Amino acid sequence: MSTGLFIGIALLAGFALLNPFHWFGEEPGPKMADLPELASSIPHRLVWQASVGTAGDAFLSPMVASGGVYAAARDGTIARFDAASSLESWRANAGRALSGGVGADGALVAVGTIEGEVIALEADSGRVRWRARLSSE
Repeated sequence: MSTGLFIGIALLAGFALLNPFHWFGEEPGPKMADLPELASSIPHRLVWQASVGTAGDAFLSPMVASGGVYAAARDGTIARFDAASSLESWRANAGRALSGGVGADGALVAVGTIEGEVIALEADSGRVRWRARLSSE
């Protein structure tokens, strides 16, 4: 039985040498070229900034639509700022903790709650137009 064990170990070692993944060395095939550092070709500067609160562990990105910047915070705060002047047009609270958003098209602003609900607000006033529960998040 020790001869069989020896042959089995020898076969495994032989197959390891033929391993196409090269576990202990470089990968086969051509090497990737080093990427050059890219310099910004468009000049930029901070024009204005505003805060509606924190995102916590949610993914809450601002959205630009129809001359407005829409932003949301984890605590349910949603706000619209004029993109040109930075003036706050309205601020509303969804009444629930938010987990996703903001989506906007200039007519509606949508956010998602941690309970799997989508809340749509009117983009010009911040008034809730409708709410819908999703079957899964």
